[in-house]
Amino acid sequence: MSAKVSEIDEKYAKKYIGSDPQKFFHYICSSKAFFIVVTLSIILNTVAMSMDRYPIDEKENQVLEEINSITTWVFVGELIIKVLGLGVKAYVSDSMNQFDAIVVIISIVEIILQNSQNNDSEN
Repeated sequence: MSAKVSEIDEKYAKKYIGSDPQKFFHYICSSKAFFIVVTLSIILNTVAMSMDRYPIDEKENQVLEEINSITTWVFVGELIIKVLGLGVKAYVSDSMNQFDAIVVIISIVEIILQNSQNNDSEN
């Protein structure tokens, strides 16, 4: 049965790749692979955040910050793909997407503030 599902997915993808970009991004944000990548990123980010503590080894802290940065950019990508695939109106009509967007914005602000603190401490 999974072979039939993948054949249907391939036909659907071929139909929309190169056609209307919104349909292409809608196909991506509706795909099982997209869902799995986002879900694994959420789990990875949750595990990394749960490992943060005081005091913490500098090397371990750097690894956790890198994981946070990578997952934040995955979430930024998710937001962009969903907005392009669903359209702004449909995206913001879903309360979970609103929550995701707020978390992404806060995460970006956090990264910017961290980078500015790091630059200030180096000078």
